[in-house]
Amino acid sequence: KQPQLGPYDGVIKVKGELDPRQIQMVLSCSAIEYLAGCPFAYFLKYVLQVRPPEDLVFDPDRWLPANERGNLLHELYCRFLRNLQERNEEVDPQVHEHLMKDMAAELIQEYAARIPPPGELILETEVREIYQACDLFLQGHEEFRAYRPLMFEAPFGMGASAVETAGYGLADPLEIELQGGTTFWLRGVIDRIDRR
Repeated sequence: KQPQLGPYDGVIKVKGELDPRQIQMVLSCSAIEYLAGCPFAYFLKYVLQVRPPEDLVFDPDRWLPANERGNLLHELYCRFLRNLQERNEEVDPQVHEHLMKDMAAELIQEYAARIPPPGELILETEVREIYQACDLFLQGHEEFRAYRPLMFEAPFGMGASAVETAGYGLADPLEIELQGGTTFWLRGVIDRIDRR
């Protein structure tokens, strides 16, 4: 008897249409990047829903992996600007440097409780780098004095509960029209919306 080949051998059955424009599939920006950059990777991740195992790589010379460090900085900038918005103040590097670094220290403690640093010296080095990122953020804001932040983490197409949590946004995804009359649906979160 001939052995039957199955999904573990690479034989799969995909039913129906796969073109997101034809099936009214809602895409995120990440999905679009995958689709444009490598359609096969898009197929694996979004059609077959294959997820590679997460590699837990321990680097004794670093505390935070790049993605966690990016998350920390993103969260810090958002908290800082929301705080200023509540106080109805504009970013002023001279006035707000200590506030931002205090907020950074608080967030660093939160992350250190979740991801213990490999040593005191490494932690000190990365804290110094995070504080340098704070200085760059404040200096960079000088160019945006004419802009006033209005909304942060504004969801669209993520559902009513996401809009309720944020206090603004659109529950439904956006329909994006392409040349030739085809469309696709887009959802995501906008980091920041400013008014000039």
